[in-house]
Amino acid sequence: MFSKTQPDWFVKEVQARSYSVWEREGRKDGRAGCNWARATKEIVDEFRAAAAGTNAHFTPPHLVVSQRPTRH
Repeated sequence: MFSKTQPDWFVKEVQARSYSVWEREGRKDGRAGCNWARATKEIVDEFRAAAAGTNAHFTPPHLVVSQRPTRH
């Protein structure tokens, strides 16, 4: 469903979100494409909201800093 130009972190995020959508919607079979599309839309909407400075909770994994850098 994605071209080769999609970053790995985005594809992984959509996969995880798609699974969450599947669970949230009652684990119905035959809706993989719809779940994938919904997950993609949710993530893109959150990313756009964050970029616009509105209240959103999505931070792309490659931008998350797990700890402070140390000086040597």
